[in-house]
Amino acid sequence: MGWNPYNANGAFLTGVVLPNFRDPYVFGSHLGVEHQLPGNAVLKVSWVGTFGHKLYRAEDINRVFGGRVTLPGSGPADTGMCSLYGPYRINCLYGRLRTWENSVNSNYDGLQVVFDKRMSHGLEWHANYVWSHSLDERSTWHSGATTTNGAAEGFTMDQALPGLDYGHSIFDLRHTFSNSFVWQFPWYQSQKGVVGHVLGGWQVNNIISWHGGFPWTPFCSNSSFPSGTCDFNMDGVSNDRPNTPSFGNHYSNSRSVFEQGAANRLTASDFLGCGVSPMTGKCEGGAPFDGNLGRNTFRGPTFADVDLSFFKNIKVVERLNLQFRAEAFNLFNRTNLYNLNARLGQSASQFGLASQAYSPRQVQFALKMMF
Repeated sequence: MGWNPYNANGAFLTGVVLPNFRDPYVFGSHLGVEHQLPGNAVLKVSWVGTFGHKLYRAEDINRVFGGRVTLPGSGPADTGMCSLYGPYRINCLYGRLRTWENSVNSNYDGLQVVFDKRMSHGLEWHANYVWSHSLDERSTWHSGATTTNGAAEGFTMDQALPGLDYGHSIFDLRHTFSNSFVWQFPWYQSQKGVVGHVLGGWQVNNIISWHGGFPWTPFCSNSSFPSGTCDFNMDGVSNDRPNTPSFGNHYSNSRSVFEQGAANRLTASDFLGCGVSPMTGKCEGGAPFDGNLGRNTFRGPTFADVDLSFFKNIKVVERLNLQFRAEAFNLFNRTNLYNLNARLGQSASQFGLASQAYSPRQVQFALKMMF
């Protein structure tokens, strides 16, 4: 955004590339065991590790270290930038001084179990299970908050203590399972006679997908202006996490708690129970503080989907074949919710609820000609 057009001596946003900025690097590791099974099948068990170093982070260095409003702001006094940012900025002639830093590390560990059966006797089958855990201080370069929801991620909660942001990655999925098969019915494959044409040439296909919920944390989306509600440490950036609520740092991720009308759904007051002042953003009668709720502590709704299809291959002549397809997606019409609205300070009536869902059951038919 550069210089403030209303004040030639002030700037809203200035990007600074530090002189020792360098490319990040990653170590990868893998250890696996495979065992051949009867029927053209193989079982694979592997451990996969990925370790990132000196990854990119965007940081606002024009905040008061330690989250304490103790400086009046430097630079000549005026009625513009300094009157606005003076209590919140080390140099009040600048709003946000955004640096590009190599200050993030990440680590991923995954246990992968794979069963593969190649096509034989009309059956092909694949099944996969992954247990994984991904941790970092930041999963994206920069956005506007501190979690997987809404504006995604932003600056550190406290630039003097960047380690407070170490937690689950926004894409961390602890459990993932998928299964698929193709089975060509063995009877009447030659499709001779009326019975052969009716009963022969069929195959069934199936895909099953399931994974746990994505992580989330309550957040405010405004990260560049002293707007109040989530600026618990009073450093002028409203992306702070609150203290751990009374029920702890775990909560049910059953779909029912994220739906409209849920009797036991989360509310913003569960996280702002200390009586946050809308003017100062800190607990009434208390000093500025860094909240002790971890980053990406909670889990959103799980996802499960079953797809099923039947194909009928019809032999017409040597160079012409037809294929009838009946396909059902999300066969059991399960409601798979998007992650919930976890934005504090706004849309309080929608906090803790999922406002969108993935596609419901869909059924389609097709006739395909191959020549």
